[in-house]
Amino acid sequence: MKTSLLSILCAFLLLASCNKDNSNDPPLLPGPDYRALKTGNYWIFEGYQQDSAGAFQPTGDTDSAYISGDTVINGKTYFIRHEKPFILTQTQQVSYLRDSSGYLVDHLGNILMSETNFSDTLKVDTTAPFLYYGYAMMTGNDSLVSVPAGDIPSVTMRLTVIPADTAMHLPTRYAYWVYGENVGKIKTHLFFFAGDQHFEARLVRYHVSQ
Repeated sequence: MKTSLLSILCAFLLLASCNKDNSNDPPLLPGPDYRALKTGNYWIFEGYQQDSAGAFQPTGDTDSAYISGDTVINGKTYFIRHEKPFILTQTQQVSYLRDSSGYLVDHLGNILMSETNFSDTLKVDTTAPFLYYGYAMMTGNDSLVSVPAGDIPSVTMRLTVIPADTAMHLPTRYAYWVYGENVGKIKTHLFFFAGDQHFEARLVRYHVSQ
């Protein structure tokens, strides 16, 4: 009987101690979200093109990117994003995106961004091996990037494009996609491979639900 009462008392004291310790722990705060995958979120972008002096000038072209909902593909839920790439086409394209343990991926398994992996090659571009070799890595961890919407802490997915034919006398160039903290994508930089014309989309304003 004494053993039983002693065991109950010890268990009670242990439970009280655990409850006290837990109540003193600071609440867990959510980390920054660079993907902003939620139905109803939208972003207004303005297009820019580089002039002969190397400066980017607004083209007057705009786009309203948004997430219209979600869908299930191969048993996984993806958010449906509509946006215009500001290069080659003036029509909006649809992409299917989800968060995979801190990586932004599409329904084809391509990694579009990582919040934490700044050391590994995340994607190899073999679209046109006769023209170039491309590989993508994260850079600019917590860099402050200025767009019309403001100065926003960000991370960047950068694609290094190395020409395959040195006879073309083209330099190594970069395409990149910048993702803002608790905002989502805020800037895109693309270019024509042969013509060396550079284009950007910069965030003007947005609505993101937390």
